Amino acid sequence: MDLALTLLGETKFSLNGKPIKKLSAVKAYALLIYLVVDSNHAHRRDALAEMFWPEKPEGYGRNNLKQTLSILRAALGDRQSPEPFIISSNRDLQFNTNSDFQVDLLKFEDLTRKVQKHCHSTENTCEKCAVLLGQAAALYRDDFLVDFYLSDSPEFNEWVLTRRESSKRLMADILGRLISCYQELRDYKNGKRFAKKLVDLEPWSESNHRRLIALLAASGKRSAALKQYHACEAMLASEFNVEPTQDTISLYEKIKIWKPSDGNQDSFLKFPAEPSTVEQITAKVQQETSHLKYWVIGSLTISLFMFIWFGYTNWILVSDQPILVNLKTTGTDNLPQTLPDIPAADQIQVAIQAAPEVQSYLQGVNPNHALAAIYSQTGGSTWIQNDGWLKEKSPCTWYGITCQGNNIVEIRLPNNNLEGRLPPEMGDIPTLIVLDISNNQIKGPIPSEIGFLANLESLNLEGNFEIRGEIPPEIGNLHNLEELILSSASAGGSLLSGELPTEIGDLIKLDKLIIENTMIQGPIPPQLGNLSKLSVLSLAHNNLSGPLPDEIFDLSKLRSLDLWANRNLNGTISSKIGRLTHLDFLNISDNQFSGNLPAEMGTLINLDWIGFHDNAFEGALPLSLTELNPSVFQFENTNLCEPADPIFQDWLDTISGLSRTGVICDDNSTDRDHSTFSPTENDPYVISSKLACLPGENLLYLEDFQDNQAQGWPEIEFRSQNWDIVVGPEKSGNLVAQNSGSHEAGSYLQDYEFENAVWRVDFYKIGDPEYVFIWHHEPDPYENESGIVYSSDYNFAFQFDGTHFYRAADPLPHVILLGIRRTIQSGVWHELEISSYQDSVEVWLDGKQLINYKDPDPLPGGKLGLALWPSQSDGSMVYFDNLIVCGLSDPFVSMYSDP
Repeated sequence: MDLALTLLGETKFSLNGKPIKKLSAVKAYALLIYLVVDSNHAHRRDALAEMFWPEKPEGYGRNNLKQTLSILRAALGDRQSPEPFIISSNRDLQFNTNSDFQVDLLKFEDLTRKVQKHCHSTENTCEKCAVLLGQAAALYRDDFLVDFYLSDSPEFNEWVLTRRESSKRLMADILGRLISCYQELRDYKNGKRFAKKLVDLEPWSESNHRRLIALLAASGKRSAALKQYHACEAMLASEFNVEPTQDTISLYEKIKIWKPSDGNQDSFLKFPAEPSTVEQITAKVQQETSHLKYWVIGSLTISLFMFIWFGYTNWILVSDQPILVNLKTTGTDNLPQTLPDIPAADQIQVAIQAAPEVQSYLQGVNPNHALAAIYSQTGGSTWIQNDGWLKEKSPCTWYGITCQGNNIVEIRLPNNNLEGRLPPEMGDIPTLIVLDISNNQIKGPIPSEIGFLANLESLNLEGNFEIRGEIPPEIGNLHNLEELILSSASAGGSLLSGELPTEIGDLIKLDKLIIENTMIQGPIPPQLGNLSKLSVLSLAHNNLSGPLPDEIFDLSKLRSLDLWANRNLNGTISSKIGRLTHLDFLNISDNQFSGNLPAEMGTLINLDWIGFHDNAFEGALPLSLTELNPSVFQFENTNLCEPADPIFQDWLDTISGLSRTGVICDDNSTDRDHSTFSPTENDPYVISSKLACLPGENLLYLEDFQDNQAQGWPEIEFRSQNWDIVVGPEKSGNLVAQNSGSHEAGSYLQDYEFENAVWRVDFYKIGDPEYVFIWHHEPDPYENESGIVYSSDYNFAFQFDGTHFYRAADPLPHVILLGIRRTIQSGVWHELEISSYQDSVEVWLDGKQLINYKDPDPLPGGKLGLALWPSQSDGSMVYFDNLIVCGLSDPFVSMYSDP
């Protein structure tokens, strides 16, 4: 199927040449646009939920994302397609760049990249480049998503604006190069055509008008050239209240007295050299405000608002559409040369004023100097939200501030237009627990004083792509830190540099470490192996090099390991990778790893996303991989070959997100040891993942307790509620989970949510325990046609008075689907199947169907859980074994159904 998106101009979506009209929700279109345009990497589901449903109750956005994704995939036909457009996992979503699709914006950008890579001595006169640039210009019908807006998703709208400005600048550059090209070829007809487009694109630019005027005159269109001058003159008067510069006036006077018999039209295209606007402004600022640390350029008047702070100037407030220039780090000799046209420097008025709100606050009673410094140095007056800041006496009432008593414990200012530097006074808030200033325009280094925040648990500086310098080693003093995020939201990455400080290894409570899209280089510190609680390690798209230290494989709780696109990571992958039994996401693509893949990969049965592509791996893929059930497996652009074994080839065909080499191994390249490797050899009670599900199903979760662990069940909650792992009641050596039911208990499988799936579980009871199997548990609020639903699930309960099955959707009353007196025999194992597929819910017990329910308002997917109520008799016990969840792509068929 061919998907086409038109995003430059009127937004259009089509599939196989027909408009897509099945998307009832505008956010389904927005999600598709975002995934397609930023398709070069995966996007975390929690970040997408926060982008499209911000400031909603916890879990609300995640549920809406799930429903929106379901609508989108149905409209795209992904459920039936062998090559889906969207690759999804429990953690991430990514657009499949191997699918059949076309997007005008991406084609536009690709054409310009081809021109940039075309090497020749006289770029402007290259006819091949002119053709490519002309094709790109033809694609730009209007600005990016000019007719598309989400009223309640500011982060998405900011992304659109950033992309819009980027493509607009690219278009302006394309048009400028085309004009120069045709001007040099003396093809004034095409030159003026593109000059007219450039004026339409940037009507405020006097130089664009002057260029069009000259080309009109050079092509003999004297009257049109004079008319264009008057249009330029009117624009400058209405927009800036100024007259044209002397160069434009001189050109006008020259054209006015020119006659066709005079000839020499080419002279109109020669302009005298003059100082650039930037050079004129630079000279003026150096002369009048050389003591300033920052200065700003606006469209007419440069207003320099100086904030006095402890005896020195910290920053200068910008005007209308500001450009902030750091004179300390940039210097006036290296100012940006791509600024919009503004009047000549001698017409600019410089006004230095103090910031009254800062001065007033500091002169008040007990001012908080640290918060005042944050406000001052990050442009507090231009924040999107600054309610209460420097106005109300107690900072606890200020926007983004949370207190416990009088202690400030949280500063949350994400997506709030903070622009400037983090002040060293940031370290003067010792009670701070959460610091989130993600997705702003923070610049400069991370202050070393941040190491004084000894109580900090979460530090999120993501999306501030102009943060620069090294990560301060003092960050290792934050011994309570659980979350450290220093990623850049910019495709070009942030300016963080240097090496990863070994002191990060001192953050022993760290659960999540994400440092992506930076200039950080050097080796991965082996000290990261000290982070025993780490579940997410993402160091993607940096400049890291060297081998992967063995200490990384000591991170037994690790669920996600992302080292994508570091380019220079190398060495082989140790067999110790088999220790990472909880891993569900592994991406080491775009590096220089080599050697064979270890057979121990087959023990990582939770792996859902595997990325090995663009490495120097060689040899045969281990046959043990068939123990896994990934939704994504990418190993293209490697020297890996695929075993010819039919079982292995059939296994590859089950993977929806497969990118392969397509090279079949010869007999000599297949490692014979791999064919005998299987985790089931170690324990006869271990269930092979190949045997866990029926044909056509795909394994989503498996726990047989043989490693004496209950993977995915919180250890503390598990043990504290009388759960334990013991030898089964038949005393055969088989390990099972047990609970006496002496008091009420309930536990849910974490980090897994299921939708179209079947849950199979074996249970065994002694006495009269009361136990409940909970399916599709959704504890977070979401919205449906009936309004807000605060929590929902299906319950199948064995109680002393019978067997009950009911549907719960708070605050609606429970729907009783089954209530019968049924005796469950003690002392034998029972087999239970609970399935849901679209609107159908079925329950089978010991080969007999108890429930076949068509839900008129199907509940969303969710977690599974086990609960017990206090037993009615002493000595009661219930055992559980072989918890298996298999995904369904077709209506459920019980393992007991007649063939």
